[in-house]
Amino acid sequence: MLRVNGNTPEDLLKLAVECISTGLGTPILANDEVIIPCLLEFGINEEDAYKYTTSACWEPLIGGKSVGNNNHTPLNYLRALDNLFKRDNLELVRDFDQLIDRYFFYLERNLKAVKRVIKSHIPTRDVLLSVFTYGCYESGKDVSQGGALYNNLGITSVAMGNTINSLLNIKKYVFDEKVYTLYDVKRMITSDYAEDEDALSLLKDTESYYGKDDKKVIALTQKIMDFVSDKLNYVEDGIEKKIKIGLSGSAYMEAARGFAASFDGRKEGAPFVVHISNEGNLAFTEITNFAAKLDYGDNRFNGNVIDLMINPDFINRNQEKFLLFLNGSIQTGFFEMQMNVVSSKDLIEAKKNPDKFPNLIVRVWGFSAYFNDLTEDYKEVLIQRALASEKRLI
Repeated sequence: MLRVNGNTPEDLLKLAVECISTGLGTPILANDEVIIPCLLEFGINEEDAYKYTTSACWEPLIGGKSVGNNNHTPLNYLRALDNLFKRDNLELVRDFDQLIDRYFFYLERNLKAVKRVIKSHIPTRDVLLSVFTYGCYESGKDVSQGGALYNNLGITSVAMGNTINSLLNIKKYVFDEKVYTLYDVKRMITSDYAEDEDALSLLKDTESYYGKDDKKVIALTQKIMDFVSDKLNYVEDGIEKKIKIGLSGSAYMEAARGFAASFDGRKEGAPFVVHISNEGNLAFTEITNFAAKLDYGDNRFNGNVIDLMINPDFINRNQEKFLLFLNGSIQTGFFEMQMNVVSSKDLIEAKKNPDKFPNLIVRVWGFSAYFNDLTEDYKEVLIQRALASEKRLI
């Protein structure tokens, strides 16, 4: 991890770009100017806030003083919309505002289920960790008893992109243009578009809303984030713990397996949108502007990474311009950024002939790994993301 801010020396940032351009997937960039104020607002004292690190992939942690499972369980934002279509009386939903109200009704139910999952996990005593955690000696308590200076936990999340795209597709094609009805949407997602190939093609060709520097898109994303922040801000599991939430999560494939189709052209079981990413053919500056305009305050800072797929030829031909882009993006105010610098051509060839690419490295979640070590479905996700991101260069 490289912590950056508006005063980061240009030679250090240039070195980071050179490292990233090799395809190693490191370093991830963490923006102090956004993250530190979030930590202070959350109740971390100033000295500790300036010493933050990450606990896993992207989740901020106060090393040696904080005990919290920062990827405790994933929240699937799409589940509430799926529940709406399968359980609600759609005749009563007469406009988009009512649809959003019903979405929040089911989202609140999902959040209560998340709390039940958290409460069912009983922390175990850990004497060794307690010895090395500030606060346990002073309080005379084990980490499992709340002895650490900071006691909190984190929730990761998936499918915000699919949810935003689905909701705004419904607004456009159902309520505005009246191409389909809500019952048509229900039929499509429950049948996995079995008899709706034209609709599926239309949705796949519709540009992603999520990640656009658009007031309505940002406002809807923020509204959902704020709702979750308010409803999921603490939990009592023997110790009252503050909960952090974030827009990043590693379960974008695991949680999607067997999950019903969605009205963004995603078919049943297909992976969810990865973090805040650019496979929707969004310009780099647009997606960083989108991410920078979201409010990560209160408890909304448990990892909010922009995950870019970049062709090596593009970054190698434009390193100076890319450096300017990073400088500008830092000042604009992204939270975190990581990159996969790899071509679809190499990924496809490596999948077919792994022996020819023994050292091909890709970024997976918040770490890097050898491409050949990944399962076939993860390989395919990277290939499809690379193909989609490269469309803007054609």
